[in-house]
Amino acid sequence: MFFRKNNQSSLIFFVFGFIALGIIVAVAILLFSLFSKSKVAVDQNSSQTELPGIENTNVQTAPSLTPEQLQTQYVSSVEKLSGELSSHVQKDEMLSFVEDSLLQIRMPMEYRDRHLQAVLKIAQLRLEVSQKSDEEINTSVAEILSGLIQ
Repeated sequence: MFFRKNNQSSLIFFVFGFIALGIIVAVAILLFSLFSKSKVAVDQNSSQTELPGIENTNVQTAPSLTPEQLQTQYVSSVEKLSGELSSHVQKDEMLSFVEDSLLQIRMPMEYRDRHLQAVLKIAQLRLEVSQKSDEEINTSVAEILSGLIQ
């Protein structure tokens, strides 16, 4: 008698467990089928891969250059930047322009440390802008930029 009571309750747990397992498997299959269909759509006309929910934006990437071309481009960019210094009247405006321009210039690997030091010196000059005269700041910036080209 004691044995039969225990048998009925285990049968109920078995039935409910089987139903719960079926529901879990059905939900898993449904989710898998939904996400596997919309994972990646490939456009036939172009070789671009589009992800759902992400707009296809035209991102301009920098062209790959040889190290010699990159070095030439770097030197010309720094020379162009040093030529544009006289167009800025205010010290703070000029220093922020130089710092932003330096951060946008692509540089060769061998110039990376020197370039970083120049950006940090410009940032330090921006902090000391009230303590120095216009002439001192102009000569400091010119020296920093000429140090990048050497």
